[in-house]
Amino acid sequence: MNEFAVAKKKKVPAVEIETKHPLKEIHLSQLPVASPAFGIGAFVKTELLMLFRIGHKWFWLINIGGFIAMFSIPLTVAHQIALPILWFLQTNRWADIATKEKYNRTHYFTYAAYKPLQRLLTSQIIAGMLLTITLAIPLIFRYIISGSYLTVFKILLGAIFVVAFSVCSGVISGGNVFLKSPFYTDLL
Repeated sequence: MNEFAVAKKKKVPAVEIETKHPLKEIHLSQLPVASPAFGIGAFVKTELLMLFRIGHKWFWLINIGGFIAMFSIPLTVAHQIALPILWFLQTNRWADIATKEKYNRTHYFTYAAYKPLQRLLTSQIIAGMLLTITLAIPLIFRYIISGSYLTVFKILLGAIFVVAFSVCSGVISGGNVFLKSPFYTDLL
């Protein structure tokens, strides 16, 4: 017989194992009352996590570096140069906020949910605004300390505008298509 011949496996007879669970009675009065939660807090948290996971991980080092630099560079340079650059680098994330369901083909599930525009789209835009405001925190703190509250209000309005414009551009273009230039995709 050949030394490389395959040995036949022995067939082990199957043994059925029966486990008997005692039946318990269900008392409907003792069950907790089902209360639907129609809030958007969980959606905002999930959308923030998805915003942080988009793109390369090393790209967050640039964001953190810009965030820390805004504490130390002169206030006018931080407001007029550093913050717009930091926000511009996030444009791809914000344009993808409202179109990722269509791109990933999960829109059949998400649009069938309870009030998708009021709950899902609102939570996506709020998550984008929270990211924008978080990136502007160094400037907000510096302007609050200096007593320039009108400038803080302008930064907050700018955050709302930038996210709203990016979401609208993403919806009109069908995603982040307008940012598919070779330079920008190589950067990300």
